[in-house]
Amino acid sequence: MRSKNIKFLTLMENIFRYRKGVAHEINFIYRVSLKDNNVRAMENHLQFSWIPLKELCKHKVLPKVIEKELNALTKGTK
Repeated sequence: MRSKNIKFLTLMENIFRYRKGVAHEINFIYRVSLKDNNVRAMENHLQFSWIPLKELCKHKVLPKVIEKELNALTKGTK
């Protein structure tokens, strides 16, 4: 995968109930330009989906706050 114009946007910490315990994740959010969007996860339990920002509301994206944050961070960009 080749990328260019990599820009760090934000970091999101999420603590949530999972199965019988508590889980913790840290999401690093970047804006990048890709040569192509044929990106695969290196771990079988992960899934990537390329969704235009204006269509995020039509999908179940977790954590829920990510849609609001991404829209605010990218306001006025393509």
